[in-house]
Amino acid sequence: MDEARIFISYAKEQFTIAGQLKGDLTQHHYSIWMDSDSIPGGELWKAAIIKGIEHSVVMIILVTSDAIKSQNVRDEIKIAHSFNKPIIPLIMDEFEDFVKILKILDLDQEQAIDFSSLGYDLGISKLLQALEYWIFPYQLAEELNHYSPLVRIRGVDTLISTTPVMKTRQVFFLVIDAINKELESQVKCKLIDALATFKFPEVVDLLIELLEIFLDESRPDKDNITISTIIHRLGSIGMDNPKAIKVMTAALKDRVIYIRQYAAEMLGKSSDESVKELGFSSLINLLYDPENRIGQLDVVSALGRFGDKRAIEHLIPFLTDKNEYMRPRAETALKELGYEE
Repeated sequence: MDEARIFISYAKEQFTIAGQLKGDLTQHHYSIWMDSDSIPGGELWKAAIIKGIEHSVVMIILVTSDAIKSQNVRDEIKIAHSFNKPIIPLIMDEFEDFVKILKILDLDQEQAIDFSSLGYDLGISKLLQALEYWIFPYQLAEELNHYSPLVRIRGVDTLISTTPVMKTRQVFFLVIDAINKELESQVKCKLIDALATFKFPEVVDLLIELLEIFLDESRPDKDNITISTIIHRLGSIGMDNPKAIKVMTAALKDRVIYIRQYAAEMLGKSSDESVKELGFSSLINLLYDPENRIGQLDVVSALGRFGDKRAIEHLIPFLTDKNEYMRPRAETALKELGYEE
């Protein structure tokens, strides 16, 4: 993809190794910009270099004795800095003090990979890790903006499963923007799942804000599935936050019964006993709500997960319920609560 290409800067004496590097990176599906084959005939060389760097995501520089002497390499470094492009210096020659060499090239703030000591194969492995870090946000942005919901979901699934180091501020803001723009409920729920995997302190506040917005009964597009997802994610990470407890308590008044059930169950995750008591009493009320016959199955399971043994006396009668699906639900819930017949 053009937006995620890599610019390779090198002295002309390292043309062969630069070409080898390009070939290896191309095999990993990266798009590479090199002056030897990326400048069309008749195009001004200097303008092409500037354009190539501007439209690249990251620059790789082969740091050699020849590169130190190359004015072209120095110019390319300056251009990359002017565009705030990340630069990955690759130490290809053995230097007595390569940190000093990096300072000469104005690269002392960049994290270098020492190919000269690691060897080519291990150096490439380290480089691929570094490239993934810089290019992942651009690949994710492309998928999140794709017209197909399946592609957007694929992108979010990749984000959820990726390592914490990849979940940067840049990626965080991409997810927030995607949540605000997403129209498909399934994709929006996936994005909320992804949001909850970030370790930034403002995640809980964002989930609280989202829940407040989506609980608004005046919304013409009130999405109960999305509300349920937010409740579960907020409940898993934020139930010691007073604002989270407040909005979850407000959800107990929602006209949709299963939203009330989910909110009550999440209140049970609080360390505040009075909040837990509110959650428990709300579940018991839902268990006997004549309008909630269909949802009774889920409430029975929720009481088992809730962990309050006071629910046992309420659940025992359901062991002989006429509903063939209710009896095993009640049995499982009672086992979770430590009850044995």
